[in-house]
Amino acid sequence: MEDARGFRLLNVLDDFNREGLGIEADFSLPAERVTRTLDRIIEWRGQPLAIRVDNSPE
Repeated sequence: MEDARGFRLLNVLDDFNREGLGIEADFSLPAERVTRTLDRIIEWRGQPLAIRVDNSPE
C-alpha cells in the first residue's frame, strides 16, 4: 500500500563550516518540535549570531 503523504525535513547547518548540526524528518513538523530542536542545538553549541531560513520547496 502506498502512502502519498509528503514528508518534511528540518536541516540545521553551520554556514561557516557546512557542518550538519541536526536533522528532523516527519510527516509534520509543528513549531514546538522545531523550537525544541533548536533549543537542544543551542544548549550544545551556543547561541548563533544569526539564523538564515530557506523555505524553498525543492
